[in-house]
Amino acid sequence: MDIPPDFDAAFLDWFRVTTETYWASYQTKAFEQYVARGTGGWDWQTGTRWVGGMSEAELNAAEARWLVRFPPDFRLFLSTLHTVDRPMVGAHFSEDNHLVPVERPSFYDWRPGLDGPPVSFEGLNGAFDWLCEGINFDIEHGLWLPSWGTRPATAEGCRQRLRELLAQAPKLLPLYEHRFLLAEPCRSGNPVFSIWQTDIIVYGLDLREYFLWEFAYLLFPTHADRVQHIGERWLTRWSPVHTGEPIPFWDELRAWRYRSQP
Repeated sequence: MDIPPDFDAAFLDWFRVTTETYWASYQTKAFEQYVARGTGGWDWQTGTRWVGGMSEAELNAAEARWLVRFPPDFRLFLSTLHTVDRPMVGAHFSEDNHLVPVERPSFYDWRPGLDGPPVSFEGLNGAFDWLCEGINFDIEHGLWLPSWGTRPATAEGCRQRLRELLAQAPKLLPLYEHRFLLAEPCRSGNPVFSIWQTDIIVYGLDLREYFLWEFAYLLFPTHADRVQHIGERWLTRWSPVHTGEPIPFWDELRAWRYRSQP
């Protein structure tokens, strides 16, 4: 199996063919399986396919809508694959602690008009709000960094200060579930982060590495294949360390999180 060495059209074509081959014969977990295990989760649907790329006009409209610029490698991904044609399905616990069937997106749909409701993961609104809501949760439970200035006296004041900090911070682009690509500087090769509140982990030093790591179970049939084609580093890939240029705000937040761990 020859994996194209660069994140280019050849790599994305290999990625499309390999993932669609996997999905074509994959058996989606039934809701009853989650109930039997007593756990929630998400799963791909049988027959999932890529929808194909966004047009140049759609890409420009999305950048204008979200006030961002797509780095060249992310723009290539959006113009080639973009997202898949059906949501993931699974189960989660309702407020009364019963499992209920749910759907959610995997890769986000950047086409204008398909933003989705806020704080839901049903669209980009939810993904962008996730950053603010997650950090604000930790602020409500004591987080406040010295560089942020004097802590406001009210919860709403803290939230407003956080909004200001996020507006000044390097922008992140929702990619897949709670994975985000660093958008600034606007160049290829930026890292991908997993962000859950202030738990910020480097999930890939660039998009190519991220796709191989995150979706290794779709691309390679066995653990031995994953180690062979990705390397031994695949075994310890989840690292809080980013060794590139300093990233304002996000690096400080990540450093605080890992210093504060017992």
